[in-house]
Amino acid sequence: MSSCNEPQPVTSIFPEEYQKELERHYSKILSAESLIKYGYFDSLANKFIDRSGNYKEEQYISNDQFYEGIFNLSEFYNWLDDGDRWKDLYFSQKDGKVKIRKEWTTPISFTIPKNLHTRREYKLINLFSYGNLAYYMEQEKETVSNILLQNKNSMSKFFGSEVFKFAITQDLRSTLLFGKNKRYITDVQNFYHSIYTHSIEWMLDGKDNAKRNIGVNNRKNFTFGKSLDKLIQNSQSGETHGLPTGNLITRIIAEVYMCKFDEILLDRNPRYSFSRFVDDIVFAFNTDMELIEFKKYLNEKIREYSLSLNDSKTKIESFPFEGNNKDAIFTFFDTLPEMPKEADNSIKNLGKRRVKDKISQFIDYCVSEEGRGNRGSLKCIPAVLVNSIRPLQVGNSYHAQPIMKALGDDYRECLIDIFFEPHYLTGMSLFERILDLSFMDSTITQKIIDFSQVLVHEIVSGKTVWDRLLILIKVEKAAKRYFDRIKDALKGKIEEYINSGSNQEIYSYLLMIIIFNYDKKMDLNSVNDICHSVIQSRIDDINMILATIIYYRKNGNYDGIAEGMAKALWDAHYPVCSKKQELDTDPNPWYMKPCNCGKEFSDQLWMYRYYLYFMHKNEISYMDSKGNKQSRPAYPDFQKSIEGAVINNMTVDLSNHFDFRKSANLSDVNKFYKTMLDDGVKIIDDGGGKFIYPLMQYCILPDFLNILP
Repeated sequence: MSSCNEPQPVTSIFPEEYQKELERHYSKILSAESLIKYGYFDSLANKFIDRSGNYKEEQYISNDQFYEGIFNLSEFYNWLDDGDRWKDLYFSQKDGKVKIRKEWTTPISFTIPKNLHTRREYKLINLFSYGNLAYYMEQEKETVSNILLQNKNSMSKFFGSEVFKFAITQDLRSTLLFGKNKRYITDVQNFYHSIYTHSIEWMLDGKDNAKRNIGVNNRKNFTFGKSLDKLIQNSQSGETHGLPTGNLITRIIAEVYMCKFDEILLDRNPRYSFSRFVDDIVFAFNTDMELIEFKKYLNEKIREYSLSLNDSKTKIESFPFEGNNKDAIFTFFDTLPEMPKEADNSIKNLGKRRVKDKISQFIDYCVSEEGRGNRGSLKCIPAVLVNSIRPLQVGNSYHAQPIMKALGDDYRECLIDIFFEPHYLTGMSLFERILDLSFMDSTITQKIIDFSQVLVHEIVSGKTVWDRLLILIKVEKAAKRYFDRIKDALKGKIEEYINSGSNQEIYSYLLMIIIFNYDKKMDLNSVNDICHSVIQSRIDDINMILATIIYYRKNGNYDGIAEGMAKALWDAHYPVCSKKQELDTDPNPWYMKPCNCGKEFSDQLWMYRYYLYFMHKNEISYMDSKGNKQSRPAYPDFQKSIEGAVINNMTVDLSNHFDFRKSANLSDVNKFYKTMLDDGVKIIDDGGGKFIYPLMQYCILPDFLNILP
């Protein structure tokens, strides 16, 4: 196996036009802009309707955990790019390369359900460290791209390419496994979290080379693998076990790692027939001797890189092979008959009922398929519905899709009744059924919000502001009916999820409450209890931010959570504070002794801390009546609440807990965030200052309509 540091000729494994498309795709996604703006939350699409009413859809990569209408790093990237500020932070003028910063930071831990019994941990990297990784990957994108381009066995190397879609990758997989009547299927046990960071250097540079470079401490002499090893350690408090998953960069690093592992297998026997998707390996064979040889070598090399195979998922299949086919799901609506051009009302009503029944059957079918082991069927529901209710663009032309054809020219009006009218017996609308899927499987929340946005966008297209308002009311009524059904259990479920550390499930509830404005309709005590519980639990930055937003949307102030916010920041930093001994000897209560060690942004709750510091620091400039430039707080309600917090029946000013304290020893990480704050860089979209978000905002364009409850 060759080292990554040697220039490698790229051998084309696809026709030239496909190879060039992949090269363009890799060049795009490996840019620092893409890795930061779209790759940090690793979202399927940065897709939302902005406050000017424009529907945006910028297709990139694949994951669906975080809602970029609230969590958005566009301003952060623009700030880094402005005047090449990133070079001051991450670039060495001496050797003209991206430098490897020495500072350690702590990632945000966020778990999602993997199945009914196990969870997958995401680690959201501190932006200081993530920026370093992003610009390093951009610098090395030719090396990365070449490794991916030369690999023929990976089906996970395409990262959302518009050309290499699922159907094509399935054809590629079948070709790799062609001519063999048995399959050995296995995967790596706990793959992302088992990768020993030093083994990245072993894999990418060769183990012997890596051993010879153990004593190399001058960072300008680091190899590609050693640099990645150090960058990843720095992003997870110096830990050497596991990759901090949840972002595109570490997905790419893991893919490059496994592409080099494929090379190791093929160096042993170029005729091995296997395909791989991330760490899932399928080896095709005809004789037992072929399998024995492959298994022996595979196990030997897996152990060599400090990994292990997952025995519980290892199996052998014989022809005919088990399918995980989703063709029936993708084509489910193709059998709907088209609406005749001259159809009368009775025919139109029949067509509408037929479509409504078909959608209901489709939901049942996908749920059933998921239960039968056809993984990913639930995630197909919103995606297939989206593709069936809006025109497909091919070049400059648009083509009607199955549901549109089945409903005819009035399809937009029909969609309103189909999705939002309650069933005549159950009282539940189709839209409510779709919302409920999010709480059955919290990993599809983002996809359901995407579907809701597309649905609203299609329905309101071409309508007046007042017609849009009526549609908005229908949407919110349907959401309210659903939440009213579960409201008695809502608080208890969130408490249960807090106790079990179920981050994604809490996120789903809180996000849906915000997007569909249900917090405005809940009783005050329930809202406040939920928000207090989430903030006091310090479950994770993402959910704490959402809980803070919900509290403000309901109360119009932060009075009841001011102490909780400050205490959360204090408790997160205190155990690791370099001045802990000094704080311990101070007899004053915690709120009277904010730490001034200058290192708090390297620790836990760094994102929540930045969000709160931003609301305290940010100001709006304006001209007074005399033409003089003045400024005022951008978030006056926040200022008022933290300055007049009541603790133990005393009024306490907590401002110092939400600001950089005067210190001569600010760490480089703290300096980084202080400069961001001074420059007004926003990483949490404040919904126009009122925390109103895209799905609903699209329907309310004029400012005077924002008074709606």
